[in-house]
Amino acid sequence: MRGGAVGRPVLGVLLLALAIAGCSVPARTGQPATAGTESPGASSAEGVPTPSPTVAGPRPYRLSIGDASQSHAWLTIATASDCAPLPTAWLRSFCSLTLGPTWQSIIAPTDPFSNRPAAGPGLGWSASWYATMARAAIDGDVSFCQDVSAREWISAGPRPVAPPPGSTFAPARPIADCRAWLQSTAAAGSFDVIDQVDSSQAVWVAVDPAAAEHARAGSDPAFDPLIACTQVTRDVCGQLIAAVTTALGGRSASVQALLARSAPVACLAAATCPPPPDGGNWVGSVVATTQGNASIAFDVEELNVTITAVEVPFPTLAP
Repeated sequence: MRGGAVGRPVLGVLLLALAIAGCSVPARTGQPATAGTESPGASSAEGVPTPSPTVAGPRPYRLSIGDASQSHAWLTIATASDCAPLPTAWLRSFCSLTLGPTWQSIIAPTDPFSNRPAAGPGLGWSASWYATMARAAIDGDVSFCQDVSAREWISAGPRPVAPPPGSTFAPARPIADCRAWLQSTAAAGSFDVIDQVDSSQAVWVAVDPAAAEHARAGSDPAFDPLIACTQVTRDVCGQLIAAVTTALGGRSASVQALLARSAPVACLAAATCPPPPDGGNWVGSVVATTQGNASIAFDVEELNVTITAVEVPFPTLAP
């Protein structure tokens, strides 16, 4: 899990630039898309955060101080006090958080991107986010890959497992790439974690012996676009992506990326936002880009605890 300054996917940046580029938005039209999603959401396969299983914690694991050039003296981490030998505050925090029984019990509401400082020394990613990924890797837990946090992280950065040399280029598929990362990590038996404040410090973490079997569970999904969420928490991002996945139906086969944000589409080009639907609230909006760079826009609303995506006109760019 070597960390670097990971940027937003190029496609996501282009979408955002198009959305905010002073374009006129026609009045909201259209009928609610078929099949809304019950709040708080649908299954994790659609991107909604999965509930944390009832597992007693903490869960011990093994950790070694140093880098790949050094021989590993493995420590058993069973309580937070076992993290005391680690050389930095960030690594000690990461170490204690990774004791969480599941990745769902560790992740913070704003992980991964909103917790990253805008500027400052080091690499900057939160200890809670790295502990979340570490616990998923230790367990080989593929449910992590279905969550919007993992999908956005992989959409925004380099692919975690490089394609074989000489292979034909294929766009990143966040869930499939995450599953491949868990499988390769389980096969390797351990992974490194670099301190996000002092990148000269690192630890190695051992995976559970059952991780390899767990990481092979299930199969890669057919619908696996890049995603980017801005100005929303993980929960809201999951609700937006799930609602639009349902609304797209058969059109999802041509969709390559989804950009979710906290405001309706009309707010991107207007000085004021439209009022919320009668008796309900706006959840946000999602723009889907398809092969050939066509765009499909949706407003997402919550009415009587049901979250529904409504297709709206995509803004026309000003000349």
